[in-house]
Amino acid sequence: MSTTIEFYSVTLPGKEIADLSIKSLFDFLGSFPVADFSLHLLLPDDLDMLCQSLHGQNPVISTAFGDQLVKTLWFDGQSALLSLISSQFVIALAKMTNIQIEQAGIAWASIFEKSEAVREAPTFRALLRLHEVAKDAVANNRSLVVWLVY
Repeated sequence: MSTTIEFYSVTLPGKEIADLSIKSLFDFLGSFPVADFSLHLLLPDDLDMLCQSLHGQNPVISTAFGDQLVKTLWFDGQSALLSLISSQFVIALAKMTNIQIEQAGIAWASIFEKSEAVREAPTFRALLRLHEVAKDAVANNRSLVVWLVY
């Protein structure tokens, strides 16, 4: 089974997300902007490398992905969870310039892609999308969450 990693800009509901069925959770998440990182990444190593690349452009961002996770909002008891991402990470990411994001994206994508077409790599495009989703979260006073299935 492959790993699913999706980042969503969401307005958290008043009721507990933990009480939602899996179908209700998918229905809820499906109405918000998403950045899909389901790219055969290894957890946590590849997301740590992403954070390290982002840290190289913005030292406010921690070099460890686990440091970005604030609270587990939903867990199936086995291998699927929804976690809240720290607002510090979201704001720092959203405030990065396109040039900073591109530089971080090139550094991160170069780990996976050895060709000249790094800017076309799925990892590079996923980071550009995550930047947009983070900006949406800040602009609309939303939270950034990550859906992980491993």
